[in-house]
Amino acid sequence: MAPSSSSGSPTTPFSWSPNPLTSSPSEQPEFLADYPWRLNHASEDVLGFDLTIKPFEGASFHRHFPGYKGPLYQATVPSREASGQGEAYVIPTQDLRRLTSPFGRGTRSTRAVLVRDSDHVHFLKDYWRVKGDGLKNEGEIYGLLEGANVPHIAPFVSGNDVDGDHHTTIGHQYEGSHGKMMTNRTKRERRQYQYINTIE
Repeated sequence: MAPSSSSGSPTTPFSWSPNPLTSSPSEQPEFLADYPWRLNHASEDVLGFDLTIKPFEGASFHRHFPGYKGPLYQATVPSREASGQGEAYVIPTQDLRRLTSPFGRGTRSTRAVLVRDSDHVHFLKDYWRVKGDGLKNEGEIYGLLEGANVPHIAPFVSGNDVDGDHHTTIGHQYEGSHGKMMTNRTKRERRQYQYINTIE
């Protein structure tokens, strides 16, 4: 995601959740003034855009999205085995490409149709999961449920962390490093995660 500040020490951070870091002027306020310029000129990848989402041409796919007349998009969802691999799905919105707000878990969901097999509709979920020792991702949890033959769970098709250097938050690296943090919660590293369930 976007850098926390233009240089690090010249500003006093006071709030973030989960990935942005808001700063107040310290000894050198010109550094904070420089931050909006750097943010405005940052690449889409650095800003956290999902560059795998692209316009999709395929009128026949509209039948899966009743009432929707807008353009379709293609999203590549990571495979269960490796985040650097994935399958292409058609979705009816490009909202997954960028968060509407920098705060919260950023959970977004939509119907999705596999490009190579358009007979079934799936459920696509995208959010920022907490990373930590001993914490399993959603795909690993589904694997445990499947291994225990737990009934009545939606089939897990694919899912993993989104590949790329800028899909991990960095705010936790700055906690307590410059001034007193105005929060009673420890900031955790988060990673963008996507997965697919079968619903039809």
